[in-house]
This record gives sequence, structure tokens and C-alpha cells, in this order.
Amino acid sequence: MAAVNAVRRTSAEHAVERSATSPVPSGPADAPERPRLVTPPAPEELVADAVRHWRAGLVEQVGDSTLADVGLLGEAIIDLTAAHPSGVAQLFAGRPTRLSNLVREGAALPGARRRA
Repeated sequence: MAAVNAVRRTSAEHAVERSATSPVPSGPADAPERPRLVTPPAPEELVADAVRHWRAGLVEQVGDSTLADVGLLGEAIIDLTAAHPSGVAQLFAGRPTRLSNLVREGAALPGARRRA
């Protein structure tokens, strides 16, 4: 026969065990609220928030983009619908771009120079 080791618990140990498993009674109305478990934000939310803060800081430092609001350009607008693709790529890359790189047709270049 196997020997069984039994441990006898005191009444104090039973009281501690019961208080750990039983719900805490609600106290007076002015008692502090118990902490709640808060779920962490999803990675997508964290990235979206970081991008929003980054853009706000960027606009604060350099100002709004004139490409976002063409009305800010006033009269300095050139129609680039027939512009050469390599010139447009150079322009959108933020590099200095000659008007002759954008308008490669000889007949259209003088008119573009007048409007610029």
C-alpha cells in the first residue's frame, strides 16, 4: 500500500485561501476604481498614429505641399498633360528640372516659357 501524506490546514490558511478566490466586496462610493485590463492597440493603429504624427511634424517644419492645393500656385501653372515622361519623373523626384526637359516639342516650348 502506498503511503498518503495529508497536510492539515489551519483555519487561518483556509481564510487566506477563501479571500484569494472570493470576489472583493464593493466598498463605499468614494473608493478608488479597480484597475481594468486594457487591450493594447493593434500594430496597424500604431503605424497609422505614427504616420499621422510624422506628417503633422513635417507640415509644421516645411509647410503645406503646393501639389496638394494647386490654388496656392496662383498664375504659375503649366499644363503638363503632354510633358515628356522622363521630365515629369525628374520633377516629381524633387530634382531641379529644366522646362525644356518637360516640354520637348519645339513648337510648344516658347508658349510654355511665356506661361512660366
